[in-house]
Amino acid sequence: MDVTNQVNPTLREVINTPSFAIGLSAQGNYAYVADSDSGLQIIDISNPDGPIIIAEFRTPGLVSDVAVVGSYAYVADLSAGLFILNISNPANPTLAGYYNTPGNTHAVKISRPYAYIADTYSLQIINISIPSNPVYAGSYDSLQNASCLWIKGNFAYVGDGYLGVKQINIGNPEFPTMEGSFDTPDHVNGIGVSTGGYIVVADGSSLISLKSTVGGPGNCFYQPGDANGDHITSGIDVVYMIRYLKGGPNPPPSTCECGSNGIVYVAADANGSCLFNGLDVSYLVNYFKGRSGPPRGCPDCPPG
Repeated sequence: MDVTNQVNPTLREVINTPSFAIGLSAQGNYAYVADSDSGLQIIDISNPDGPIIIAEFRTPGLVSDVAVVGSYAYVADLSAGLFILNISNPANPTLAGYYNTPGNTHAVKISRPYAYIADTYSLQIINISIPSNPVYAGSYDSLQNASCLWIKGNFAYVGDGYLGVKQINIGNPEFPTMEGSFDTPDHVNGIGVSTGGYIVVADGSSLISLKSTVGGPGNCFYQPGDANGDHITSGIDVVYMIRYLKGGPNPPPSTCECGSNGIVYVAADANGSCLFNGLDVSYLVNYFKGRSGPPRGCPDCPPG
């Protein structure tokens, strides 16, 4: 689709996959398609008028979803679990790691260093910091039909079939907790969260927009100064902040709703102004040089 004019998208080209395309992740010049019983299909989209399939990776069961971050594709196989593929050469994907979940692996989202999996009866949280050795980190086990999800800041929004949307606090991945829920009229088939904090839900034949009131003071988990979300405040965070402020694609992962300030990149707000800008970069640099105090959170949503 050509979305240059977002109010009037137009069809650019069609490419048929071998089976049923039910999930998609794109990065650079490549699209990675979850193609049911035909596994993961990798498509070169550098020429939008002539996309071509350049590789595939078959898993034992049905591929239901895929998430791509950096050099890895995280592939959800409905009955066989999570497959981690090295895609540094997209034309030759190779198996890097594997984790078998207890239920059916419907959907996967990545917020490093964790993979979050909608696994029928639970939200599974897997530490993927070592791709060749993914390990269990935590789970929320009181779901009935978890089949889709979205990660935003310290929350996982999980589509639980006919039971609506569940908002799960993942600020402490080892002990996720339910924070809120909304019972939609039909079956939740897809979910996303807008930059304005609205939860957008594909619910049967309807599109529903929700606004959560959860996430204010006491429910916001982050480490001030940890802009890249790796749980360590270091010079790498300074580089991450500069790249994003210069137009880079990856915003700081930790966000919270901070009262009248709206949604704030709380971990990147190093100087506690409830804003994220170049002053936070200067503050963090001065901290490392011993010229300022440690990074501090927004007073309207201090770290929980």
